[in-house]
Amino acid sequence: MRIIAGKYKGRRIFLPAKPGFRPTSDRARETLFNILSSTIEGAVFADCFAGSGSVGIEAISRGASEVLAVENNPANIKLIKHNFEQIGCLDNLTLYKSDFVRIFQKIVSDKQDIDIIFCDPPYYQGHYESISRLLDKSNEFIKAVVIIEHPTRSPVPLPDSFKLERVSKIGDTSFSFLKKK
Repeated sequence: MRIIAGKYKGRRIFLPAKPGFRPTSDRARETLFNILSSTIEGAVFADCFAGSGSVGIEAISRGASEVLAVENNPANIKLIKHNFEQIGCLDNLTLYKSDFVRIFQKIVSDKQDIDIIFCDPPYYQGHYESISRLLDKSNEFIKAVVIIEHPTRSPVPLPDSFKLERVSKIGDTSFSFLKKK
């Protein structure tokens, strides 16, 4: 996998060699960041369920000032550090080694200048309901646009305190953009 555009365009991102790992595709990342092009410059980007860190690195490459990555898998945590280091943007990374549910409210209450929250949980494992509940529980702290990647055939449950601004479909993958009401 390679970085699509920006400062680090063409640089390689390493992925875990394990079955079932589903990184955000190049085409989907390109679509996502084309949509975010007017807001990414200088943004603080939260990459929840960070996996390999590819989406966060793409954000840095396109001008985000900082990435807050949340990941709980020890092998993926090492890989995220490796990818950010080999690209040369480790200083732009704050890595939370924790389960998303345990750390999310702390991150948004402590770090109130988050501009974009990106959530790409493993598909079909019940995470979307947890995300919805956490967004409602934390809504007083959230000023950011929230983007949730999900299977096109499975719309995300909307939190009561958010409205659906846009859905962008890229084949079997969709991005739902949520804003606080």
